[in-house]
Amino acid sequence: MQVFRQRNPEFVRMLNDIRTGNGRTAIQQLLQLCTRPLPEQNGVKPTQLFSKNADVDTVNAAELSALEGEEVCWLMCTISI
Repeated sequence: MQVFRQRNPEFVRMLNDIRTGNGRTAIQQLLQLCTRPLPEQNGVKPTQLFSKNADVDTVNAAELSALEGEEVCWLMCTISI
């Protein structure tokens, strides 16, 4: 497989290991090096990545319930031209 967007061969190898399920220990060590809290800046929270939709749904529900104000629903319809 040819990789176009990455130039670092070690990083490409790790990406391939993730793709194929190999090298779990090395990958976990790398991820631990990259793990750090990211602060909210100007009201913008850092993006979170999840591997399971259920985890996304949990965070989305919590964030929606934290919003203040009355819920508003909008209807949309599309037309084909």
